[in-house]
Amino acid sequence: PQVTGIPTQSTMQGTPVSLQVQASDPEGSTLIYSATGLPAGLYIDSQTGVIAGAPTTMGQSTVQIVVFDMQGAASDPVTFGWTITNPPPVNQAPQVTSIPAQSTMQGSAVSLPIQASDPEGSTLIYSATGLPTGLYIDSQTGVIAGAPTSLGLSIVEVVVFDAQGLASNPVTFGWTITDPPPVNQAPQITPVVAQSTMQGTAVSFQIQASDPEGSTLSYAATGLPAGLQIDFATGLINGTPTTVGPNTVHVTVY
Repeated sequence: PQVTGIPTQSTMQGTPVSLQVQASDPEGSTLIYSATGLPAGLYIDSQTGVIAGAPTTMGQSTVQIVVFDMQGAASDPVTFGWTITNPPPVNQAPQVTSIPAQSTMQGSAVSLPIQASDPEGSTLIYSATGLPTGLYIDSQTGVIAGAPTSLGLSIVEVVVFDAQGLASNPVTFGWTITDPPPVNQAPQITPVVAQSTMQGTAVSFQIQASDPEGSTLSYAATGLPAGLQIDFATGLINGTPTTVGPNTVHVTVY
């Protein structure tokens, strides 16, 4: 019998093999196939001539095929090389660093970078669901930005993908949007009517003022008649005027 030449083979370790050995006999006899030097994990079917299995060991093997007819006549041996290579590493999913709960005032600018890495160093694609209204995530940089427009608690889920589409485990965190504090309003002074006091007469005059937020107030006055002063903590003007004449008094409350 005659065996058709077989080119050099290369297979990754653990990969299933099915290689048909081609042979013929001038008399059309039934053939019996044999092989030596096959890589570990492979075998030849003596009746069909199919080499099958899954190689278990890396390296170079020299394989020799011989085919016999029913009378025991052997073919010339056919030899070829078979290289078993290391399989590529299994792609591992990217990982996202945990994110603590967030709290932001409504209308405040946000810039929150998501930290993630990939074991193979792949380019990452970032995604997020459940973001507060007004916020978005940059799919390339992983920065969550914007300014929230609605109050309340949102549950945000971040997932990162590698270039092969393999997803990280989701990372979930809460994001509370709070009401901004009210704008501080200035205190108000009750109007003060013109005053008239005789020189040398004791004075005790209370400035009336209030603050919308109930803040503690401090008082100041300029232009008071000589001999009078204002208590900065209470707003009480007291003393005894020593000079005759008109005065223009300015009261300020902080």
